[in-house]
Amino acid sequence: MLAVIKYIADGKFELLEYSDSDACVHWALLRSTIGEYNIIVAERTYRDGVTVWKNPTEEELAKCRLDSWEAWNNEKGEWLE
Repeated sequence: MLAVIKYIADGKFELLEYSDSDACVHWALLRSTIGEYNIIVAERTYRDGVTVWKNPTEEELAKCRLDSWEAWNNEKGEWLE
């Protein structure tokens, strides 16, 4: 997650949406300012874990908005350590 935070701080990503509606999983939709893509960053709050996935579809975003676990469990997700 530190690399993502650094990129946000350096202005390489802008925050489009953030959800902390679920106590166990928080997620954010970020847009790259240096390319043509969006990413989802999802973090478990009850133990270590961050996953990131690129270019969510509108359908995937709608699912995340309804259930934060969709952001965490998406098969496109890659673990950050």
